[in-house]
Amino acid sequence: MATGSGGGGLVSNHGRQEAASNSVQSGAAVAAAAAMCNAPGSGSAAPPGSPPVLGLHREPVYNWQATKSSLKERFAFLFNNELLSDVRFIVGKGRQAQRIPAHKFVLAAGSAVFDAMFNGGMATTSAEIELPDVEPAAFLALLRFLYSDEIHIGPETVMTTLYTAKKYAVPALEGHCVEFLTKHLRADNALMLLTQARLFDEPQLASLCLDIIDKSTADAINAEGFTDIDLDTLCAVLERDTLSIRENRLFGAVVRWAEAECYRQQLPPTSENKQKVLGKALPLIRFPLMTVEEFAAGKQITKNNTAKILMNPTVCMCVCVCVCVCAEYCNATLTSYTFIMFLLCPNKSNHRNQFDILSCATGPAQSGILFDREVVNLFLHFTVNPKPRVDYIDRPRCCLRGEECSINRFQQVESRWGYSGTSDRIR
Repeated sequence: MATGSGGGGLVSNHGRQEAASNSVQSGAAVAAAAAMCNAPGSGSAAPPGSPPVLGLHREPVYNWQATKSSLKERFAFLFNNELLSDVRFIVGKGRQAQRIPAHKFVLAAGSAVFDAMFNGGMATTSAEIELPDVEPAAFLALLRFLYSDEIHIGPETVMTTLYTAKKYAVPALEGHCVEFLTKHLRADNALMLLTQARLFDEPQLASLCLDIIDKSTADAINAEGFTDIDLDTLCAVLERDTLSIRENRLFGAVVRWAEAECYRQQLPPTSENKQKVLGKALPLIRFPLMTVEEFAAGKQITKNNTAKILMNPTVCMCVCVCVCVCAEYCNATLTSYTFIMFLLCPNKSNHRNQFDILSCATGPAQSGILFDREVVNLFLHFTVNPKPRVDYIDRPRCCLRGEECSINRFQQVESRWGYSGTSDRIR
């Protein structure tokens, strides 16, 4: 399997194209070759309307064996060749379907599934077999491997080839596909590959994907494909104790996923629908690990907008409950504004009315995804002792502590050194 370099991305593999030598044939030999081509069992013209047969050898077939010095060369010559073929596959759907010739003996020798298909108790007798769920390029990659041990996989075909190899029980080709994916695993494709690894039951690849996600969580959840993962994969990530990201940023990514899922299910992206599509993923967010500022983020608190904020039933309920708690247990009196400022800005004694709390994002308290009772309980969890019980995990993740910052030591990359990646960064 040949690979190339360039930008850290997946690079297509270009296997060698075998070229058989052309020998000078006499007129009688050419006539014999023509007769052999039209002989039964040697392959005949496709009936009108059949899918095209692509990539077939067009050289004379008479005495072709003499031009092949090894068994591998002889079998490789028969790959995707009508010569001596005794079965044909219609691979793909509709106008994309291709008619691919093959040889039952070769396929049965390399795959138990093909062996059962041709020689088992319920063996097919049809001369053409339809495979609508298989991609033509992936099926050709499988046949090439069975005929010649050559591996032709690339970024566009590796997943479909892995599916085809699993379908026809060719573990050696499966292993090459997994190896290819492992070599090209990065933070920005780890979640997509994790989804595929779980789908195809590849625990080793899934484990490697999770390790990358643990180490570069922010890059993984900011990747373009994050919102395309399925719910079970999302839960598998949220369950981990080793994510290297603050919980409020993780919550923001989960909200983005919920919005995308609403569109996939043709639902308006309301708070109620986001809560619905998140389902079992929502309890896996560890709200108690947030600071009170992160939990309540989204609005700048001033005396002028306190009344407007209190119109929110959740905030109003939280204020009332906490004021009563303070009055009964702390022998203290809090006004609504004082409480809100204490709750949201406990460490900003001089400029609380100017403190902008993560105004670029909406925290869980104001997202509408949590029930009012849950918001109140979490606010109490942040502010009073003993802390009330909350229905969310409070076990710390083995992740970042304190504030997170990124430092770019080298701001640009000189292409003349042959490096095409990103500039160096430390988080």
